[in-house]
Amino acid sequence: MEITRSEIENLSQKLKSRGQIDWDLTIGSQRPENPVEWKEVEKSRRNNTSFLKETVKKYGWPTKIVVGSAASHWAWYIAQHSDHNIRFQEKCLAKMKELPTDRVEKYDLAYLEDRVRVNLGQRQLYGTQYKEISEGFREMLPVENSNRLEKRRKEMGLDESFEDYHKRMISE
Repeated sequence: MEITRSEIENLSQKLKSRGQIDWDLTIGSQRPENPVEWKEVEKSRRNNTSFLKETVKKYGWPTKIVVGSAASHWAWYIAQHSDHNIRFQEKCLAKMKELPTDRVEKYDLAYLEDRVRVNLGQRQLYGTQYKEISEGFREMLPVENSNRLEKRRKEMGLDESFEDYHKRMISE
């Protein structure tokens, strides 16, 4: 489908705005004083998923080339937070994988691949997904073939070593 310049600009702005709102609500839900209620985060994520579903149906995956790097990254962020619709996450992952590597960020692919695998009860490949076990304490979810983890991370543009990433994730 042909997309006009005005549609591209509108879509780009909406992706950035929706992603930023999700980010702000998510961060707000973690404030110790006067936190945003989680149901507000979930409502935003469901609305964002519906928006992204329509976008993908109409235009395909919003690539860096079409909507710009920032908007494409926010599209990934919305897909990443669509845990309530794993099938849609899988569809987004498949669409991103079909594209040439200059159209999507490899590290976005790595995070979404891990998220989908974890949501399907599988081991992750890149060590990006953790779960909170108690307030302030996280543990990494299982990884497939951990002796190749660093190599896989490098291949996907995850330049931070797993060791450094892990330390940061468990101490935040």
